[in-house]
Amino acid sequence: METKVSNFSRKDIDCFIGKDWEYWHHPAIGSSGGILVLWNMKLVSFMVKDTSSQAIIGDLLIPTLGTWRIATIYGSRTCVDRGKLWKQLEDWMEDSTPSIIGGDYNCILSKEDKRGGKRFLFSKGPKEMKSFMVNYDFHDIGYIGPRFTLCNNKEGTSRIWERLDRCLLNSSAIQKVPLAITKHLARIASDHSPILLKLDTELRIKSKIIRFEDTWRSYPACKSIVNYAWKKKDVGNESEILQKKTNRTLKALFFWSRNKCKNLKNLKEKLKEEIEELQKKEALGEDWNEEDLKLLRFKVHEFNVTLRRLSTWWNQRAKAIWHEEGDMNSKLFHNFATARNSGNRINQIKDETNELVVDEDQIQKVFFDFFEKKWQFKECKLTDWPTVLQNQKIMVDDNSMLNEAFTVEDLKSSVFQQGNNKSPGIDGITSSFYKSFWSIVWDTLWNAVNNFFLTGRMCREWKDTLIILIA
Repeated sequence: METKVSNFSRKDIDCFIGKDWEYWHHPAIGSSGGILVLWNMKLVSFMVKDTSSQAIIGDLLIPTLGTWRIATIYGSRTCVDRGKLWKQLEDWMEDSTPSIIGGDYNCILSKEDKRGGKRFLFSKGPKEMKSFMVNYDFHDIGYIGPRFTLCNNKEGTSRIWERLDRCLLNSSAIQKVPLAITKHLARIASDHSPILLKLDTELRIKSKIIRFEDTWRSYPACKSIVNYAWKKKDVGNESEILQKKTNRTLKALFFWSRNKCKNLKNLKEKLKEEIEELQKKEALGEDWNEEDLKLLRFKVHEFNVTLRRLSTWWNQRAKAIWHEEGDMNSKLFHNFATARNSGNRINQIKDETNELVVDEDQIQKVFFDFFEKKWQFKECKLTDWPTVLQNQKIMVDDNSMLNEAFTVEDLKSSVFQQGNNKSPGIDGITSSFYKSFWSIVWDTLWNAVNNFFLTGRMCREWKDTLIILIA
């Protein structure tokens, strides 16, 4: 925070916030600037690494999240002096360390960050800030609350709003807290809005949907489990039978994987250690025999298989088509999947009265009310439709082709042309499942689909859907 104060004593801090808080203060220059960093000694520890009139940089140790590099900044109003800030940050920000840079940058990055005053230009100041973010892998994680963090409090056309305050996180930090969000608080005692960084580490899911995991296909036991669960007799019409079989099979696979499949990340690290120990033993030549060599080869093979399974696991979450063209498990796809997960989260929305809603339950209610009204029964006029001219009608040959009977070959072709994880339904079954176990499931799937074409009736569960918002 900008203090505009030249000195703070221990007594001042005890009076302001209590004796449990430690602090570091860089004094103001005249009536401008000054940075104060506070931390609760009972919860975290903070070691200052570097200070200047524009930044306090240090290492924050959080018991549950490890060590983080934190920079609290108050950027200069002049572009030349702000260049010194970027140089200071470049010297301390490491790619491998989770890092956060937060504070008043006195710089905006786009015209959307400003209202009123002079027209925004992407000049030297914004270019240098953007260049630093790109080169050192820092990202603006977005915000909830008011759009701007500064108002000059003037009247009429002289009134200016800007978003000068923000938090930037590098990829290492985003991987640890993928749901982190900056909250703009109410602007009361200052021309700036206080900003709060919420470090949510886990997404709170009220209902869990079991989905087919592509990784399961790599286990020999998977096909036997599918075959056993699928062959059980079911009663009902064709679509109901298909629904019962898919639900039962997916549950069987899920509970099998939970009990039998080891955590892939932990298994990878364990195998690396075991391979290293065996290679050390081989290098020393002590008690090395044929059985040890076979064990080493087996561990290396198992390690490579585990890497492929991890790659498949991340690929399914990244939904990156170009991953299928040869790229293997890498940090890029970890970040891709993390960013996708973060982008799926809705942190705030305006209701029908234009009020901003941030509470999770209220956000859910806004969506429910909207779609309930949108899909309520409406009377439709079925008469006085416009006349269709002859040249607007479908051709005879095309009409004959469309009226041809749907065959098993057509069904198989449509299934195998789909991407493995394209638009999975709420039942959790993907095209990958049908492709992998086609010899087991095809007849049940065909009976259900063909029954729909013959009767025009669809299983109620098939109509359940997931709402996807496209920005």
